[in-house]
Amino acid sequence: MSATKFSMPEMTSTFPTSSRNSDQLSNLFADASSDGPERRRSVREPMVTRGQLRAVMGLQSDPLLEVLVVDVSLHGVGLRSAESLQVGDLYHVEIGAGPLHLTSRARVVRCRLRRDGNFDIGAEFC
Repeated sequence: MSATKFSMPEMTSTFPTSSRNSDQLSNLFADASSDGPERRRSVREPMVTRGQLRAVMGLQSDPLLEVLVVDVSLHGVGLRSAESLQVGDLYHVEIGAGPLHLTSRARVVRCRLRRDGNFDIGAEFC
């Protein structure tokens, strides 16, 4: 069984010059997902680990999609993927390994293209 590999781009940092004011710095580092009031039912916990997705309606022979888990809560998960996912689709999600292992079903509720060409995905457990 082969898995679609997700590779992290190299991290580069550009530090703003001291001539920028605090409002500009806030905008520079603002989270793109904070476009309005908080609607989550539970607190997100930052996490960086690998995860795997398999479409609920897919075939057993379909390849796994490897994703990066960026946060998790009682009600959902934030993922980063090299591939776009369709909002509304259902997936079996496997996160972590060993004693800290989570397996659940999740529905894609958000998929946004990032500047680096990857996708930020929000999914709710169901």
